[in-house]
Amino acid sequence: MSSPNALVQPLPLAHDKCYNRAMKSLFSRSRTFFSQPIAFGALLGGAALIVRSLFLTKASVWHDEGYSAMIINYPPGDIIARTMHDVHPPLYYLLLSGWQAIFGSGIISLRGFSVACGVATVVLLYALLRRLFSSETIAKTGATLAAIGPFLVRYSEEMRMYSLAALIAVGATYAFVHAVQQKQQSWSWWIAYGALLAAGLYTQYFIILIVPAHLLYLWALKGGDWHSAKQLIAHKGLWLGATTGIALFAPWVPAMFAQVTRVSGGFWIPPVDWFSIPNALSSFITYDHRITEWLGISFTIGLVWASLALARRKKTLRPAIWLLLGWIYIPMILVALLSLRNPVFMDRYFVFVTPALYALIGVLYCSYTSRWKNWQRLVAGVGIVWLLLIGISVVGNSATHQMGGAGALVNREYRPGDMIVSAELYTFFDFSYYNHTSQPVHLLSPEPFGQYGEWSLIHDKETELRVAKLSNINAPRVWLVGKTGERDYFGKDVPSSWRVVTEFRGGDTVVRLYETN
Repeated sequence: MSSPNALVQPLPLAHDKCYNRAMKSLFSRSRTFFSQPIAFGALLGGAALIVRSLFLTKASVWHDEGYSAMIINYPPGDIIARTMHDVHPPLYYLLLSGWQAIFGSGIISLRGFSVACGVATVVLLYALLRRLFSSETIAKTGATLAAIGPFLVRYSEEMRMYSLAALIAVGATYAFVHAVQQKQQSWSWWIAYGALLAAGLYTQYFIILIVPAHLLYLWALKGGDWHSAKQLIAHKGLWLGATTGIALFAPWVPAMFAQVTRVSGGFWIPPVDWFSIPNALSSFITYDHRITEWLGISFTIGLVWASLALARRKKTLRPAIWLLLGWIYIPMILVALLSLRNPVFMDRYFVFVTPALYALIGVLYCSYTSRWKNWQRLVAGVGIVWLLLIGISVVGNSATHQMGGAGALVNREYRPGDMIVSAELYTFFDFSYYNHTSQPVHLLSPEPFGQYGEWSLIHDKETELRVAKLSNINAPRVWLVGKTGERDYFGKDVPSSWRVVTEFRGGDTVVRLYETN
């Protein structure tokens, strides 16, 4: 008779070995799969999409976005004509108009175009870095940092042209590098390069300032001496690209010069100083404008010193490093010099340089930590990622504009005969986006409407929309839309006989309903 213990037999060892082999095989296959460029690109794109969706609707549409949402409702010809009176070229608005025709005019849809551009930028940057450095590690690291780069994330969530500009900058650089690296002259890539530069100019004028960085790369690739400079002058591919770009952009040149001449000394952007570039660079990493100026300068100096030291030590990396350095600094330096006359230096105008910054940080990390111990590399990598994630949290916490809540209140409580008045132009376009009543938004403007800039959208509607004084209004109830921290529109400008019925406050937005009798 067998003992009770004999009835309980352990699983055969062969079963454990079979299980372990299966798990090892599965892990190995997964690792092999994600090591493939296409698979990693898909994974990277998915991660970039998730990050860019985190705060997509947290902040309401603001002034500039409201302008975008309004102008795309015009026919393409009118969009082009009206942008001639603004400071931005028309390509983004034309593309967004087509996007709206397919996906609708909701906030997720319209901001989704920038999200799509942001995701494509990250994936294309991965392809560019693979070609530039012939290193999967560098390509994956740089592109991953771009996927979570707070400044690139922030402007991938906005209904403006900056995310598209970054995509075009990366695309133009890829076309250039591909054309240069071809053993035989590839005319199609040079034509594509010129076409993308023209598309960049039709999106944001400053994009053209990456061309010196491209030339710097080609010069360094050819030897970096005087003879190399003479080769650039005679380079047929460069001439083909330049000719293509000039031919495509030539029709817009008169409009561009007209726009430029209207940017006068009274422009709203503050003047540049020694801290403008360092502050911008630090905000690209942290999205925190409270960073001390000297910390920004330290970061800038450290970045340049580490990059030049690496380029001096590894000659094979020199052309690519100079390309990234030039891509970051040349546009910012040139615009800073231009701003000595007319201030046009704003950090968001340089979203197109941020892919190069995140890529360069990835290059420096991979190069300087290659001989470190695994735990040291892990600590350094976690530190960089942690810093960028902190920046993303700042992006989320800075989303304070709540015009959508104001619009919901007005849409819900509106009565026929009510009048809706924006206290200033800065709240007119964004509230107009949220206004779903039968009443158009009027604008309190003691002076006649202007003809240029944002005014170009409503200049021809002055008779219908302009309110010179609140006391001139003849309506039983008035909704007055304004902002906190600005001029007291709700004080002396409001007739003393008006009585407050209800009020909405959210973020920097204030809306009050008045009974006028």
